[in-house]
Formats: sequence, C-alpha cells, structure tokens
Amino acid sequence: STERLIEDQLTTSHSAIFTKKINKTSVFQVKGDFSYSEKPQEYTTNQYAFEDFFEEDTGVSSISQDSKHSLTFLKIEADFLKRLKNKRLFKASFGSNWTQNTLDSNFQLLSDEDVIQNALSNSFQNDFKYNLLNIYAKTSYNYTIGALGINGELEVLHNNNYLENEDIKTRDNSFVINPTIGFDVSLNKNNNLTGSIALKSESPTLRNLTEQYVLSDFNSLNRGAIHNLEQLQSLTFFTNYTLGNILSPFYSNTTFYYQKEFEYFTSNNEITPQYTIGDQFKEKGRNFFFLKTDANIFLDFIDSNLKIKGGYTNREYQNIVNDNIRNVVVDSYEYGVELRTAFRGDINFHIGTSWIDNRITINETNKNIRNQSFIDVVYTPISKLNINLNMERYNFNSISTTNSFYFADLKTSYEVIKNKLSLTVEGKNLFDVQNYNNISINDTGFTNSSYRLLPRYVLLKARIKI
Repeated sequence: STERLIEDQLTTSHSAIFTKKINKTSVFQVKGDFSYSEKPQEYTTNQYAFEDFFEEDTGVSSISQDSKHSLTFLKIEADFLKRLKNKRLFKASFGSNWTQNTLDSNFQLLSDEDVIQNALSNSFQNDFKYNLLNIYAKTSYNYTIGALGINGELEVLHNNNYLENEDIKTRDNSFVINPTIGFDVSLNKNNNLTGSIALKSESPTLRNLTEQYVLSDFNSLNRGAIHNLEQLQSLTFFTNYTLGNILSPFYSNTTFYYQKEFEYFTSNNEITPQYTIGDQFKEKGRNFFFLKTDANIFLDFIDSNLKIKGGYTNREYQNIVNDNIRNVVVDSYEYGVELRTAFRGDINFHIGTSWIDNRITINETNKNIRNQSFIDVVYTPISKLNINLNMERYNFNSISTTNSFYFADLKTSYEVIKNKLSLTVEGKNLFDVQNYNNISINDTGFTNSSYRLLPRYVLLKARIKI
C-alpha cells in the first residue's frame, strides 16, 4: 500500500503579564494569553478497505480526505494576592477563556479518472464550529496551624458553549461550582503528607463532538456523540507521603490517586476484518485508580544505593463492540529493582530490571508482559580515559508470543590535551540487531509493530577547541 500525507501547520502564541505591588503584602496582576493554530491535511491511500460498507463503489481504486482544523484561544485574568499573618495566603482571581474550534473535512472515494460521489452522503463531510466561552471567579486560601497546612479553593464558572453547523446550533448555558480542599502535614523534616479532594467539571473535546465521520486510519471511520455539550463532572482524591529526604540513608515516596467520572464518552464500534466504524456515546460511571511507591536505601557497607519500586493502575469502563455491551477492566502492574554503586575506585555500575504487566479483562483476561533489564558500567583507569558500556535486554510476552532483544553500546573517550583536544570511539548496536518488535494490547485487539534499526557501526570523533 502507498499512503501520502501532506501537512502545512501554523502555530503562534503570545502572552503578557502586568504586575503592580500595592504594598509589602499585596500584589495585583493582569495576565493575557493568545494562541492560534491551524492544521490542514491532505491524505490519500490506494488501500481501499470499505468494499463491504459502501454499496455503490464500482471502480474505486483509492480514497482521500482533505481536512483543516483551526484553534483560536484567548484568556484574560486578573489576580489579587495578599500574604496574611502566620504565612497565610489569600488569592482571588477573575477572568474569562474563549476557545474556537473549526473543523472542515471532506472524505472521497476515487477512481483512476475521477471522484465517485454517489456512494457518499453528508455523513462523511464536516463543516462546523465549536465555541467555548466561560467567565469565572476563583478564590483560594491557605491556613497554617503548627505542622498542619490547610488550603481551599472555590471556582464559580459560567459556561456559554455552542456547536454550530449549517442546519442547527446547540448551546450549553450552565453554572458550575468546582470546590477543592487540600492539606499538608509536616510531622518533622523526615515525614510529610499532602493530599486533596476536588470536584471538577470539563467541557467535551472536539473529538467527542465530531458530527460526521472522519477518516482516522486507512480503514477506520469515527465520529463523536452529536450535540452532547453538557459538562462532564468527576470527583478526584490525591495523597502523597514521603519518608526521609533525598540525602538521608532511607527515602521513600508513595502516591495514591483516585478519580470517579460520573459521565464519560465511550465507543460503539463495528469491527470487521476489513474496516472499523466507530461512534461515541455517553455512559455513566467510570473509575480510575493509581498507586505508586518507591524506596531508596543507601547500603553503606557496599557504598551503593538500592532502589525498589512498584505500582498498580486500575481502570473500569463500558463500551460496545458489534452490538455487544462489554464491561472492561484494565489492570497494570509495575515493579522493579535497581542498584547504583558509588565506589571510590576506578569502576562503577548501575544495574536494574523492571516489569510492566498489562492485563485486560472482558470475558477472559489477556496479558502483555514487558521486561527491561540493563547494566551501565563506567570505567576510568586513568584521569584522561573514560569507558562507558551500556547493555539492555527487552523481553515481550503476549498473545502466545515471546520475543527478546539485546542491545549494547560502547563509548571510549580520551583527553589528549586538557581542554583542547579529545578523541572518542563510539560503537552503537554492537550485537547488530536488525529489527525490533513491540507488542501492545487494548480492549479490541493487539498490535505488533516492527521497526528496522540502523546496523552496527563505529564512529571516531575528535573535539578540538582553539
């Protein structure tokens, strides 16, 4: 197959800040931001996969899509900040955001001589504007009582969003209140706990609202959930605990995050061996859970630092595939260990291994395990000579397939004349690996991507400073 993509992107952004110090404890400032971008694309491919989808497609040899997405953003905000007693901070903000999205897309079936229009309807052409305008007032306050710090934020938002095409205009005119409360507890210099709980609201994205189908791959057509402009609300909880500091013999950091989305956009896909047709729709109740921790221990008896890390992520949601409603559970486990030496001698090394175990459960569980192991060795026999050896091993175990890949790089530097002349011999891909395969899975299938690599080579470099 032959694919051709022509892009001519333009982006510009500007910002300005005016600050006025009222007195020793108060500041007033005005901020302004403006940005504009446009992304026109011309895409063609001779891979025609929609033979069973379009009824009148006789003579089709290729497909094309011309599209243009432009984004204009303007923000103005005024802030008042005042430092109160006992390190308390009060902040009040008032501002407005305006965003305009425009999308034009034209999908076509092509024969060797001309455009075939009789197979298509307006369901494959887009021409609409999506405007978001909100006016907000926001206030925050920080209060400290001994080792306890409490901070709160309250945002009142008025949204005036609308979606407009030739036939209809859909509007969302709503008031939203977003409260946040957080805390910070410092028991001593080695124990610190922070956290927050917040109620948030977000507007749908352009992709959620695309009215007609857009070609997203050579065999995929997708569109959004038409005229669903209502705000998406979620509840989030975050906490972080640190024990020790980066200079202490033991240091650990643990993060916990939970998000409950009351409504979310999900997909309704028709999947065939030749093509995929996707629509979005709203569903209620989606959960996201994240926990990650790592510990650094300095082993004084071997002058080395040991790092142990682990993490767990969980996502639960629903979607539809070929008219079947599915409950999808995605679990991801991450764990590993590293050892970094700090010897006073000529040689030091950094060695470690880590695993990422992704599991997707629908009616059954599919797993994809990735392991990466490495060793980096630094050898300095004399002050002018430095030798670095880097070796890595990647292992993928998924879909009844196991692949392993080994890589090694060597770099040797010698300073002939101090601060004047240095020579370097650098060898890349010493095992001469020709291809690298990466396997990933999602809730509808798996992807096996193969990459061709540069063959083994050696470079001689000289650096001369006159």
